[in-house]
Amino acid sequence: GKSMNTIHSNDFGFFNEVNDVIQREPIDFLDPELRGNLAAIGIRKGEPFSPSEHMKTLLTEGVVLGNATARALTFAPRHPETRLYGEESEWSQIFV
Repeated sequence: GKSMNTIHSNDFGFFNEVNDVIQREPIDFLDPELRGNLAAIGIRKGEPFSPSEHMKTLLTEGVVLGNATARALTFAPRHPETRLYGEESEWSQIFV
């Protein structure tokens, strides 16, 4: 079988992973809105991802905040439909 790591980087490397996917997959696998969001930070199909030092700093801070937010929402979800098997269950879904 093929070995695959499904846990993304929790640092700037995350954006390199996203860029790798954008370069590898067909352009229309994402809708134009998401492609525009990625283009705004310098990730574009067929172009190198080479952000400035300032952008790297911003993206690195963004990864820290995004990671913390995802962990907080997973640890203490507010939406009642997050828990798959009732309030006592630790099985949950991220996207509600």
